[in-house]
Amino acid sequence: MSAVARDGTVPMFSNRDPQYNDIAAPGDELFSTLPRHLTALRPACEAQGYSDCGPPEYRRPQGTSFAAAIVSAGAVLVRGSWPNARREQVVGLIERTASDMTPASGCRRCVEGRDPVSGWGLLDVAAAVNYPHPLPPIDSREPNDDAGSRARRISKRNASIHATLDYWNDPNDVYAVRLRKGGRLVATLDGDGSRKISANVNLVLWKPGTKRIGLRRALASSASAGAFEVVRYTARRAGIYFVQAKIVEPGAGRYTLRIVRR
Repeated sequence: MSAVARDGTVPMFSNRDPQYNDIAAPGDELFSTLPRHLTALRPACEAQGYSDCGPPEYRRPQGTSFAAAIVSAGAVLVRGSWPNARREQVVGLIERTASDMTPASGCRRCVEGRDPVSGWGLLDVAAAVNYPHPLPPIDSREPNDDAGSRARRISKRNASIHATLDYWNDPNDVYAVRLRKGGRLVATLDGDGSRKISANVNLVLWKPGTKRIGLRRALASSASAGAFEVVRYTARRAGIYFVQAKIVEPGAGRYTLRIVRR
């Protein structure tokens, strides 16, 4: 959660994190409510019960706690407009409809797309409430967003996995597959059904012992553009390998991942 000032900048007190900072909302120089026994200390002030009439330290308050409250209120409005939405779908709507923050909008340290300073961008409740497309699909295999114990174990030698990817809220799915030394793996990913993925996706294979995807060099990866990907690999040693399905451009949808081991 990031706090945003009126000029579009992100104050230094605000959170910065490449993984957990998802969205930004107003959190600097705010006009807020205040207990009347505090504002009564300035009886000539007309806005009794509000921060402008409070002691100096309460006027134009700031903090990520204010930004969090604004996002929470926005989530309530989104949930009210989408009564059948589950929690992760509400989050997905909020993130994919956020207004991207860049140097052009006043945030000098922000970049196009997601960044550690502003997450996916500035909260836009109206855009989420009036989202013109279907809800983001639900993936029953979540959470399976990283290697190690977070990956979903695949025990069948020939498996067909039906799942979803969402560039804003679920860009990675990771599956754990045991291979013997000399064993061959063929992993194929393709769109599935009427709401299949149309954005560019990749398949990536990570070696045994991997705890976090992306920190080291991968063993193999698909090279084609689009939503049809294939990875083939012959294991040099026995162990549990990790197959990552990754969406790399804005979009969302269903896919089928077929894993064949020989």
